[in-house]
Amino acid sequence: MYLIPLFYNIRPNLITLLGFFGIILSYVVSVYYSPTASEVMPSWVYVLNAACMFFYQTMDALDGKQARRTGTSSALGELFDHGCDAMTTVFATSVVSCSLQIGFGWDYYFSVILLLIPFYFSQWEVYYTGSLNLWYINVTEGQFTAMFVHIIGAIMGPNFYLNTVTILNYSIPYYHIVLVPCYVVSIVMGIIPLFRMLVLGIGNNRIPSLLTAMPGVFAITLFTIYTLLSPELLFEYAHWHLAMIGFLVAGLVGRLVLFRVCKLPFYPLQLLLLPLPFAVLNSLFGFVNNYLLLKALTIYAGFTYLHFGLGVIQELTNFLDIQCLRIPVKKID
Repeated sequence: MYLIPLFYNIRPNLITLLGFFGIILSYVVSVYYSPTASEVMPSWVYVLNAACMFFYQTMDALDGKQARRTGTSSALGELFDHGCDAMTTVFATSVVSCSLQIGFGWDYYFSVILLLIPFYFSQWEVYYTGSLNLWYINVTEGQFTAMFVHIIGAIMGPNFYLNTVTILNYSIPYYHIVLVPCYVVSIVMGIIPLFRMLVLGIGNNRIPSLLTAMPGVFAITLFTIYTLLSPELLFEYAHWHLAMIGFLVAGLVGRLVLFRVCKLPFYPLQLLLLPLPFAVLNSLFGFVNNYLLLKALTIYAGFTYLHFGLGVIQELTNFLDIQCLRIPVKKID
């Protein structure tokens, strides 16, 4: 925060965006050097990845402080923050997969999906309770784990995570020693909101909350069926494949946050997800080339997410009479 006064009229959203750009840089460089998440990357790429994650984490912490200090907290800021966080989940996980050299396959799939699930359900719980209740191990620990993975990769050199250790006559690669505990934590983080809402009945919203949980369940279930029916997409085009579900879940999360701050009902049927049933049917009957359809759906998902974000920014800045990335001088005098 000591550097922020030099740029006092920077809106917190710009701080959020700068951190997100760090993750984008890390993702682009990693995918360039490791297009199948299995290639050896130069040591400086691991260092860059760790630095970008640290930069993102720092900016993600500073945006809220800047908002409170300048009195510019708003619904737009919350939407902007969670919108960037949603896509960071996919991009940052892809970067870690490249550092671990796990390659395209089910490890890559579970790394992304098992993070998207708790992210969606945590925001689903907030929609009803109005508060974000995280477990003892949460996002911060995940970010530090990612930085640790990158730094160890830089120090120990290429292929370090491909080494194995024998436990009970089973040869286990080092990257599984990293991933399996992460899988367990992600599953627990996904179960906790469901338990609180559906079993404990917090806020007496069992039936309504079950209905609003359906879009996320629908998206993950259909995407998993799509992957099982066309596994070649995961093993050959995993970056495209998982980016698609990332954009779709990010779109759902954005709508959850928007409808919550606007006090609007979140309906079980979300038109955003309509291409998923078609993708499943195409895998079964082969209407069009599966690879072309995958790329078209990923572009569609990315475009609709960008269109949604820009539309919300325009509407809220006009309604609240604020600027998205800058605080007018008269507001901070």
